[in-house]
Amino acid sequence: MSAQDALGKRMTEAREDCGLSVAGAARRMAVKPATLRSWEEGKTIPRANKLHLLAGILSVPVTWLMDGDENIAFAAADRWTRLERLEQKMQRMVKLQ
Repeated sequence: MSAQDALGKRMTEAREDCGLSVAGAARRMAVKPATLRSWEEGKTIPRANKLHLLAGILSVPVTWLMDGDENIAFAAADRWTRLERLEQKMQRMVKLQ
């Protein structure tokens, strides 16, 4: 697997873990869904600014997208768990009001 294919696979994995569709993620990045699909399929690679933007949207480090360090991936997963708990607390607070 080439580095470009691996990058695309990690992009897809992180996007799906966030529950975002291709269209939804592309809309947040102000790119066409076909562009994002092209990145995820390993046909093209994003410019550095778009890679940083995507990492921010997906709450993963750019270095994980590029290198796939498992320790970084687990840290990102822990962050999502904390965000989900915070969202649940906020929903309970809204119900109490």
